[in-house]
Amino acid sequence: MFFLRKKLTEIYRKLYYERPSEKYRRNLLTNLPALCDDACENFPEQAQHLCEEGYLILPQYFKGKTLADLKEDFERSANGKDWDRFNSIHIERDELINSISASREAVNPYLTGLVEYYWGKKIYLSEFSGLRHGSEISPDIQYKQWHHDAKRKQVKIFILLTEVKREGQPTSFLPKTHKIWHKIDNYEDSRFDESRMKPLFEKYGEAVYCTGPPGTVFIFDTNMLHSPNRGGAVRDAWIFSYTAGRSLLPVSGPHPEALKGFSKKQKQIFRALNY
Repeated sequence: MFFLRKKLTEIYRKLYYERPSEKYRRNLLTNLPALCDDACENFPEQAQHLCEEGYLILPQYFKGKTLADLKEDFERSANGKDWDRFNSIHIERDELINSISASREAVNPYLTGLVEYYWGKKIYLSEFSGLRHGSEISPDIQYKQWHHDAKRKQVKIFILLTEVKREGQPTSFLPKTHKIWHKIDNYEDSRFDESRMKPLFEKYGEAVYCTGPPGTVFIFDTNMLHSPNRGGAVRDAWIFSYTAGRSLLPVSGPHPEALKGFSKKQKQIFRALNY
């Protein structure tokens, strides 16, 4: 019975839940001006790159006051928190309600439009966090390892609040591996050592790195194989996750001031239609 249920779940996810609707995508492109205050000529190309490669980098997407507000809210949320054994500070999902700027950008029309195109259906904010990586990590901690998030299709948006250089603390990714149907019977199945990665590098090529100045946005499917890199300057980032209805964790908020400006669609993405 277990194996039958597992097989039926696989069929459902492949043929329905994870399968994008091309009609939905066409309608999204038809209504593209609703996603953009500025010109949207790059949206189709960017959306296609996200679909084909599994990731998209938007250098310095946020600037000026918007970036300053995101940084200020992050600093206020991180202030006073303890460093964990990985020399990191975590801002938990129940703290989103405290940030006007993070609440707003969680449903940024252009960015969630790209995620929505990728899914080819309605999307929902499934998780939120803030993460600060310190500049040093104990050498006896085995932190770096290639992995996927064991949730199959799920999209994350990183908003970098500090400069991230190649020799710093970028996350590395192996493009196009988001299309692999991974075996996930246990946690260990989602971790990849050198012997498991070697044939994948031979097939898919070299890794890419999430680098850029503050305000850079990185969008990727967490089913794609990726790996953290530690050492170098402190890295701060807001992180938002989106699915089409599965793996929805409780998220506080949005901040009341941000909510005032939400459209009905933004409330739907935030799961805040009843607010």
